[in-house]
Amino acid sequence: DQKVLDVGCGIRSDWPHYVRSLHKGMPVSGNVYVGLDPMSHNLEKRDYPFVAGRLEDLPGTLSHPFDVFLFSTSLDHFQDLSLTAQTVRSLASPGALAIFWVGLHDQTLVAEHVGAQIFQKLYGSLHPLRFIPRFLETLVKIPVKYFWLLQRRRDMRSGVPLDKLHFHYFTQKSLAETLPLFGTVERQIHVLGTNSVFVCVRMP
Repeated sequence: DQKVLDVGCGIRSDWPHYVRSLHKGMPVSGNVYVGLDPMSHNLEKRDYPFVAGRLEDLPGTLSHPFDVFLFSTSLDHFQDLSLTAQTVRSLASPGALAIFWVGLHDQTLVAEHVGAQIFQKLYGSLHPLRFIPRFLETLVKIPVKYFWLLQRRRDMRSGVPLDKLHFHYFTQKSLAETLPLFGTVERQIHVLGTNSVFVCVRMP
């Protein structure tokens, strides 16, 4: 069976939504999926095997390597990306896959995502009594989002982290420079209307 490590699975006690199909097809015996997160919430209530800890502390503690690594919007939580890649490779079986879900911060992609959200809400109902107040709300949101994007661009240029838990503003360029640390990019998909990309990387 393929052994999957979900790096940064979050604090929910139930199965993460992006692996529920994996759970349904999982054999009765054997731990195919393991969640990993340093936030020790719901330690006794998880529906799946869980390790409360850091990725960097795993080498030397496991009896078997992993075949698949999932980074679901968690790669930007690692400050030292070279060390992260080195750690993953040390935990990987030959030819293992790393699958990344990353939110990019390129201005055009963020604008596409923000615009889609605003206009989806605006035109979600064509009833005049709903449309008119939403239109007025949109008139307020557009300049607010404009100044928010300006501030984000300033922070990116000065290297200011997103917050205390997010260390990187990934762009198309910086992500392309980072992923070869893990291995060879085999496939990349951009979800239209969002700033999300999914990338599959094959390790040596």
